[in-house]
Amino acid sequence: MALRRVLMLAMACLLFACSSNDEKVLPPAELIDFKAEVTLKTLWSENVGNGQGDIYNRLQPVISGGLIYAAANNGDVVALNKSNGRRVWSKDLDIELSGGVSVSAGTLYVAAVSGDVIAMNSETGSEEWRHNVGAEVLSPVAANEKVVVVQTLDGRLLGLDASNGEEQWEFISTVPILTMRSVSTPLLVADTVVAGFSSGKAVAIDVNNGKVRWERRVAIPKGRSELDRIVDIDGALLFRNDLVYVVSYQGNVMGIEPSNGRVIWSEPASSYNGLANGFGNIYISDAEGSVIAVSEANGDVRWQRTELARRRLSDPAVISSYVVVGDFEGYVHFLSQVDGHMAGRIRIDGDGVRAPMIVDGDTLYVFGNGGRLAAIKVK
Repeated sequence: MALRRVLMLAMACLLFACSSNDEKVLPPAELIDFKAEVTLKTLWSENVGNGQGDIYNRLQPVISGGLIYAAANNGDVVALNKSNGRRVWSKDLDIELSGGVSVSAGTLYVAAVSGDVIAMNSETGSEEWRHNVGAEVLSPVAANEKVVVVQTLDGRLLGLDASNGEEQWEFISTVPILTMRSVSTPLLVADTVVAGFSSGKAVAIDVNNGKVRWERRVAIPKGRSELDRIVDIDGALLFRNDLVYVVSYQGNVMGIEPSNGRVIWSEPASSYNGLANGFGNIYISDAEGSVIAVSEANGDVRWQRTELARRRLSDPAVISSYVVVGDFEGYVHFLSQVDGHMAGRIRIDGDGVRAPMIVDGDTLYVFGNGGRLAAIKVK
């Protein structure tokens, strides 16, 4: 396990700073000047612990009711008023966190490097239960009133009893020799959970008993080197208009029927991020730093912008008529949903932005790598 973790940490460095051949590595694209079309106002900002910490984490906030919850790598968990940023409660769990945050039925969930999944009362922050799943958890859990679905770095998907954390079922996927240090976020659709794995497969499982309903290969490993054969599905899956959308690294983006796994359309793509949707498009921030809009209906590319090449983009988000991505220098970029031209920019955190951003009405919530959580009003 220790060797595999070293390989995965090295893989993150390779993807962001190295090349698989002897060609000179190109630097991140310089930011271009443009005429701003959107008014951006910082409503408030708060520091939350050490943010993402010193290793590759993507701890993301979540909104429930009038509160926004966030967790930092050093174990700090906070509940803030989403309108003004005032703290409602804060807890120091005294454990290194790597997965979170999720809220369901009045319970807040975070997860740790140690494999602990921790359930907390969302109103008070008091701990309800803690269960160790035996491996690092890097993504938010998926939960409802009965089950908590946890995906681990060693290729397992587990269903825990939401009342006490006891394991109900387990699915095991084979993990390749070399993978990225990241894990997809499971997606609950009614009584089915769909998850993506480092094998390049998407799998649908009955949350009540853990039985596999279907498996679908999103990417096929190709090439001679282990680096060339990486096909991880690492971003959150998207459910939209009765289809599940999923994208893999060095593979494809697909629209899949969640009931039977039938592929409605498939197009080549490479991304380690999640997806967003708007204006009839699915938005991808790919591994090379392009932002791409493809048709929800058939996957045809409607536009592609390369101005942010090699800037290590975050998951895309959609607010108003804009697609939004963060980058490694902490800038948040607003692109037109119509054709992808640059419409706005604001800097949030000099340590960068890689956690998925949260949209609530006309407000964008951004959690920077260094721990700055900011609410940005978009006009």
